[in-house]
Amino acid sequence: MLSVHVKDYLQALLDDNKIKVEKIGAGNWYWSFAQEEKAQLTTQLERAEEEKKKVLLEIETIKAKLDEAAKEREDDDDSATEHAGMDRKTTLEARSQLAKDVALLRNELALYRDSDPHVLNEKKRALAEITTNTTRMTDNIYAMEKKVKELVPDKQQAREMKKQKYADEFDAEEDGLRELPTF
Repeated sequence: MLSVHVKDYLQALLDDNKIKVEKIGAGNWYWSFAQEEKAQLTTQLERAEEEKKKVLLEIETIKAKLDEAAKEREDDDDSATEHAGMDRKTTLEARSQLAKDVALLRNELALYRDSDPHVLNEKKRALAEITTNTTRMTDNIYAMEKKVKELVPDKQQAREMKKQKYADEFDAEEDGLRELPTF
């Protein structure tokens, strides 16, 4: 049990490059020199310092850009104030009010949509298509009625069949389908 812990500890040290190992004969020899560890830590420190310098330089660059953008914004605010006679807060309030006005106007425009010529033309086209389809179906029904008359010579029996199939669409005066209303 103890050897498992020792093996795990040695493996962890090997993974962290804290010790070196060499197989000599049947056994493993482990060693570590303080000078190697110091050199390794010095190298890591130098890399960290270089990275720090890069980050600090980047921070300075970003701060400079931020200051420049803030100055430009102040210049824009000053020029907007000169041109419109308003400060930034007033301009933002005016923009908010204008956005509300636009929303109200869009809602009002939606109310008049039914009078839009494009919408009306689309509705007329759809109605014409429906009328064409209805006429075609009605012609098909009349053709079937004619075939039923040929197959069922008894008029009363044919009338009862139509009445049953057409249900509330049956017109007794026409002895067939009720006419659709025209617009």
